[in-house]
Amino acid sequence: MADGEIQFELFRYDPNLGAAVFFVILFTAASALHTYQYYVTKTWFFTAFVVGCWCKLSNIQSPMNIPSLTRRSQSKSSVS
Repeated sequence: MADGEIQFELFRYDPNLGAAVFFVILFTAASALHTYQYYVTKTWFFTAFVVGCWCKLSNIQSPMNIPSLTRRSQSKSSVS
C-alpha cells in the first residue's frame, strides 16, 4: 500500500495447502474403498457413484467446464 498499489481480495480467504492435500488423499482412499466394495459385493446399481468418484478425482468434472452464472450473456438483440 505504501507504493500506491491497491490490494483487493474478494473473499479474504487464504486456503491451506496441507488441508487440501489431506482431504484429496482422504477422498482417494474413500473412492478406492467404494470401488473395492462395489466389485466384491457386485452392487451394479452403485456404478454411478463409483464413476462419479473417479471422475471427480481425474478432474473431468472441472469447475472450468461449468458456465459461470455471474457473467452476463452476450445476446444479440435486433432492434427494428
